[in-house]
Amino acid sequence: MDVLRPTALEQIYAHASRSYPEECCGFVFADGSVYLGSNIQNELHHKNPEMYPRSAANGYTFSVADTLLMNKAFRSDNPVVVIYHSHPDVGAYFSDEDQDKALFLGEPIYPVSYLVVDVCQGQALGSKLFAWDGKHFALQPFNDLHTELSMNAVSFPDILVRVAKLPEATLEGTGSTLREVIENLCSSHPQLRTHLFHEKNNQLKEHFLFTAEEELIGADEQLPEKAKIEVLLATSGGMDVDQLSNEEVQRYVRHITLPGVGREGQLNLKKAKVLIIGTGGLGSPISLYLAAAGIGTLGLVDFDVVESSNLQRQIVHGNSTLGMPKVESAKRRLQDLNSHIQINAHDTALNADNALELVGAYDLVIDGTDNFDTRYLVNDACVQLSKPLVYGAIYRFDGQISVLNYKGGPCYRCLFPSAPPAELAPNCSAGGVIGPARVLVLGLGVAGLEAIATAHRLGALVEGYDVRAQTREQALSLGATFVDTGIDASGAGGYARELSVIEQTQVAKVLTAHLQKADLVITTAAVPGRASPKLISKAQLAGMKCGAVIVDLAAEGGGNCEDTVPGDTLRVGGVTVVAPLNVPSLLSQDASQLLAHNQFNLLALMLKDNIISCDWTDEVLAKTALTHDGHLMEEASKSSDNKPPQPTTPNPSSMA
Repeated sequence: MDVLRPTALEQIYAHASRSYPEECCGFVFADGSVYLGSNIQNELHHKNPEMYPRSAANGYTFSVADTLLMNKAFRSDNPVVVIYHSHPDVGAYFSDEDQDKALFLGEPIYPVSYLVVDVCQGQALGSKLFAWDGKHFALQPFNDLHTELSMNAVSFPDILVRVAKLPEATLEGTGSTLREVIENLCSSHPQLRTHLFHEKNNQLKEHFLFTAEEELIGADEQLPEKAKIEVLLATSGGMDVDQLSNEEVQRYVRHITLPGVGREGQLNLKKAKVLIIGTGGLGSPISLYLAAAGIGTLGLVDFDVVESSNLQRQIVHGNSTLGMPKVESAKRRLQDLNSHIQINAHDTALNADNALELVGAYDLVIDGTDNFDTRYLVNDACVQLSKPLVYGAIYRFDGQISVLNYKGGPCYRCLFPSAPPAELAPNCSAGGVIGPARVLVLGLGVAGLEAIATAHRLGALVEGYDVRAQTREQALSLGATFVDTGIDASGAGGYARELSVIEQTQVAKVLTAHLQKADLVITTAAVPGRASPKLISKAQLAGMKCGAVIVDLAAEGGGNCEDTVPGDTLRVGGVTVVAPLNVPSLLSQDASQLLAHNQFNLLALMLKDNIISCDWTDEVLAKTALTHDGHLMEEASKSSDNKPPQPTTPNPSSMA
């Protein structure tokens, strides 16, 4: 079938692999575009496995939104022509249950063919196409992706092979772009994903470089046929480390003239790769001096953000980087200090999953952390990989420093075999550093923008969303990241218009990913005189992290969350939903001040030289005038001749 081109099949196979061990479903339009559907059977099974067990009969069911979209497409110029779903670990065939779903009173419900994807142990192995022959759905001749696309060979560095426990250094993967190949390999080797992709945004990590046929290639560039792809650590290249430039010689001349250093010594510093774990009180001065000295590659590991309380001791950061991830703040300062070196920012906590990978890419490790768990983890990784470790610690006016594991010498565990009991550990080291909360604000009116500003001031990582595209700049100006769904629903009077079913589906898909990461969600979307729009469905709430909180400030109109109970606080699964009513009464002093301020400004518009003189060209006055000279007013438009709003004849039936 012409619509099932390789690009379409790649999306379908990736969808099937990601959904394993559950079934996926979706459909393909006549133009070859693919719609990745939502299988509500999976959500039902997660909520109540006993009531909704996995079975062939309960394999897949499209959501209401998907079904509406499909029905609408059949009435358009771009109808659905293929419906697909996957068969985990049972092979690709059109089962009796599949036929029951496709027929009504013995006739096909939809004029489409059905594609069944064979998924085994998380890897899509192929697919079969079935079409109605007048009696039943029969197998059709079809070349699937695995016969139309050639395999690409992907070679991984030794350190990644070890830490990800890959079966071999070179694996084969399908795909027409680098991202597709890596995604397919991660489907069959799930342990690879945490090493190659950022958890926050699903982007490939910066400390890897990728080549195809020995040429650097971007994530979404087209690959040559049967490409030989190599994954490289970014620290293994990126600058000329075999010589010093004239600019570098001039910069380091005071080093080079020192006995025992010279050009050779400075060149060794340029070739060195040093990993600094922690960019706080210890990591800050260390990174500044090493960058100034010309260490060629510096790696920075930290997961915290810059706060004002850091600045009296963490000197690599400044006021201009408040709220920024510490590694990005430090990278900016160090690049300004020395543009000749390479700086790798690892915005993550060091843990058992990434310790060997990070440590293995450098020659020397400096531990500037403030908790015992990480210190022992750093030590163990350095011992396993034979890397020297420089250890430092400060408590009040006391300090410790030592070089450990040098050429097989004593390590940190030799010095301190075990951590002290928690009750004896200094308070500043007991629990490590807590990262910032992630706050998502839905609805960027006055309340939403104030919520962004307050959360940002308190150090949270804030995201904002509104269907009105013009609110983007306001959110960015207050320090938030704007969630772009590709939909602009700006309407009359500054309010949003109603979204179509297709638009609602697109918005929901984008918001779901952000809701799953949020610690706090504040919803403020409300239109006077109308029910509040539902922005968070029951299914979306069920996917949020345990301990998350939703504050629904639109509860007066029924709330923005389907689980909201106006005026009540309840716990749904692991999520707390707070829905206060009459919020101004909870902030009586602030509400009174705001009301008085607004009334003062309105009266100021009506007064000229302490005499009431209404300027009817003023939009605020024109639109707030209710009566004039004993007549009811219609809403006035701006007028150049300063005439008052025109009176309307009152409707007796509407008057009390």
